[in-house]
Amino acid sequence: MLKLEVLKVHQVYKVDKITVSINLKMKKILQILTFILFSNVTFAQTDSARFYKLTDTNFWVGKTYMLKEPTWNITNGLYMYNAPTCFDSVILFLKNNPKLTIEIGYHTDSRPVPCTLDTISYRRARLIKEYFVSNGISPTRIVPRGYAGRVPRIIEKDTTIIMKNEINDKCQDKSFFFKRNTVLDDNFINKIQDLCFKELAHYLNSRPEMKLIKIE
Repeated sequence: MLKLEVLKVHQVYKVDKITVSINLKMKKILQILTFILFSNVTFAQTDSARFYKLTDTNFWVGKTYMLKEPTWNITNGLYMYNAPTCFDSVILFLKNNPKLTIEIGYHTDSRPVPCTLDTISYRRARLIKEYFVSNGISPTRIVPRGYAGRVPRIIEKDTTIIMKNEINDKCQDKSFFFKRNTVLDDNFINKIQDLCFKELAHYLNSRPEMKLIKIE
């Protein structure tokens, strides 16, 4: 399952490569949030964004889990250098639920690159599929799909994010606030004046997701 490393008891949590600071005013809200954070969850950024646990047994077509970003080859970004440990949790989840067929979708940001974004996003989705197949999951149960930058991420709740050097070493420790329901599309990003804030918005758009597309 995804593991969250606590950096500060009350407000700051490290999630994947970024640190999230959440401003809580009520003790009860903090208790509820702490329960969610420590329940080994993945985050689904869909129209009805919610937290879903890989231990869930209530399934429906379209249910989406956001996965941790792998480390990609720095030369061209088309080769997976290191798979995150949460992928192993997904493999166990699929083995425990053999009637599920999934789509592995990969989203990039919208900035143009020498290789097309469709090629990059599909190639990355396919590499994630290959990793799952190499660990015992039938290839017929996984459909890779590249979304390029066509599906911007939606911020699910008011969140302050502190940048780390994995995003941009020149922006390390700078913090930026995102309002709930902010859509990280080009219209929003192009209006950002701060270059670090803009880099962070692009970074958040790049993500792999797992979607349930068939239940036998």
